[in-house]
Amino acid sequence: MREVCSSLLQPRGIVELQWERRMCPSAPGAVSWQIKNKVWRFSTAFSPVLSWHFADVPSMSQHLAKCDFNVVEQQTEPVPLPAMSNAQDGQALRCALRHINT
Repeated sequence: MREVCSSLLQPRGIVELQWERRMCPSAPGAVSWQIKNKVWRFSTAFSPVLSWHFADVPSMSQHLAKCDFNVVEQQTEPVPLPAMSNAQDGQALRCALRHINT
């Protein structure tokens, strides 16, 4: 359940700012508002889930077996990982991977 909720948090969640009222030390009697915390929450604009159950629908694998858009792509060159942001390190790693794959 935690994985389901975390996967939905980015596309359907909102960041709620929690504000805190503070007295300004430089101006007696003056008040300012500052952000105290940022909290991820789900929007209340969505309807609640009333029940959980298994639906009698075909599985994704059955769909992919006959889907025209399910085209297998053969990769012959190594694909750089997101951690390869440094060009020099990325080049050395790609060179090392090329020798492993051949």
